[in-house]
Amino acid sequence: MTLFLSIGGILQSRLITANLVDSSTRVASIYMEGIISPHVQSLKGSRRLQPDEQFQLESSIADTGLRTQIEQVKIWLPDGTIAYASDESLIGQQVDSDSVRRAAGGETVRNFGENTEHPTEGTHHAGILEIYIPIRDSGGNIIAVGEFYQNLDAIHSSLFTVIAGSWVIRILLSIAAMTPLFFIVLKADRNMAFQRRAARLHHRRSVNLSRQNLTLSVEADNLRRRAAQANEELLSRVGADLHDGPVQLLTLAALNSEDPPKVMQLLREAIGELRCIASGLVLPELRDLTAADALRLAVARHERDTGTKVETDIAEIPVEISHELKACMYRVVQEALRNIVRHAGGQGQKVSAGLEELIVVRIDDAGRATSAATVHDRSTGLGLQGARNRVAAFNGTLEIRTIPGVGTSLVARFPPDLASAK
Repeated sequence: MTLFLSIGGILQSRLITANLVDSSTRVASIYMEGIISPHVQSLKGSRRLQPDEQFQLESSIADTGLRTQIEQVKIWLPDGTIAYASDESLIGQQVDSDSVRRAAGGETVRNFGENTEHPTEGTHHAGILEIYIPIRDSGGNIIAVGEFYQNLDAIHSSLFTVIAGSWVIRILLSIAAMTPLFFIVLKADRNMAFQRRAARLHHRRSVNLSRQNLTLSVEADNLRRRAAQANEELLSRVGADLHDGPVQLLTLAALNSEDPPKVMQLLREAIGELRCIASGLVLPELRDLTAADALRLAVARHERDTGTKVETDIAEIPVEISHELKACMYRVVQEALRNIVRHAGGQGQKVSAGLEELIVVRIDDAGRATSAATVHDRSTGLGLQGARNRVAAFNGTLEIRTIPGVGTSLVARFPPDLASAK
């Protein structure tokens, strides 16, 4: 918009200047015909004005009041000879002037806008309008050429005032037109900025909600998985408790069917353990025992129930151990010893325990298994699988090594830092 205003201002300046030059030229023509021409008619038959004609001419120039605007007046003969000049030293000089020739041919000639250089006057500064007008006699014949040097400083001053005023009006109108647009654009920009901030905030909230939903979804999946695992562990634990407790006792009762007192004792113990399992109190008698005493209790009950002897090397474990871990260690020893009786005839039974880098419980036998099927059965039975599940629940490991003809070792290891976590 500023570019359009600038172009409009330049065009306006040129148009006004051209109109002023045209007006000055018309005024000069009227001035020449009405004031100058009557006093130079003698040049029709003479090459120089008479003194009285020169006096009348100068008086006419002074009486019109145009002296302040006209710096020089010259009268030229058609051949380029100066017949009259404000500077009398120039009278009689003959100059080859293209402007004079053109005016003598009937053309009004004007030079404006640049410094002009005349062979008789030297250089004139910008702001001088140089006009050549043909002078005619009563019959319309050109008898001379009149030349004016008009000072346009006053015109320039007026022109500057007009142009400056027009620029002020343009600027004020532009401000008046642009101010509402500015506030409209400013408001639109603020609205867009607000909408961008709102969009970013909404995006951040959406991202946060998406992350929260993802986190909640993952947590829900984990909870479902843990619930399923807990359920499976519970079922495995109940199955292991049933297998390691009542089932073993009932099996022993069946094996001792010829000894009714023994059968009754085993049945009472099986019923007692079933009650404990039903009430959720697995081996409550272990709560007040140390880990070493719990293992010794498992060995003592095994010796009592089977009538076999077990060698022990059980050291005290100087860390706090939870009831659940004590029950796990108890069941591992119980299951391993019963497997020794079942598969190795109770030969070379030994239980050792202690704290190394890990809590280690070891059960050995001297059974010389010769069948691969027997070795496989001892390593993959339901009871040992339950023992593995129990140990894994405490981040422990259960390792079984069987050497045919030598014996079997079962080693359970538990991290001490998790011993009281369960």
